[in-house]
Amino acid sequence: MHNININGEIDFEYDMEFSLLDSIESQQLDIDYNCRAGFCCSCKCELVNGEVDLIQTPNPVIPLKEGEILTCCSRPKSDLELRFKDKLQHMHW
Repeated sequence: MHNININGEIDFEYDMEFSLLDSIESQQLDIDYNCRAGFCCSCKCELVNGEVDLIQTPNPVIPLKEGEILTCCSRPKSDLELRFKDKLQHMHW
């Protein structure tokens, strides 16, 4: 299992979910997403440190900048440090 750090504030262990998006959601973090298939780019973040495997091919029409990943299309290969534009909040039910 790999450690995931988000915005230098939130740490958790990746627990073999299908994607980083699923793993982030399992932590009850409110992350933006729309399609879950790499087309909308809503779940985009900066990969500050670490390596990921692509599990789906992102939409080639909307190119990602160097260092950006889509959490719906990625799975960690190592510990990761991720940076999101907006702070992720815990969902309260």
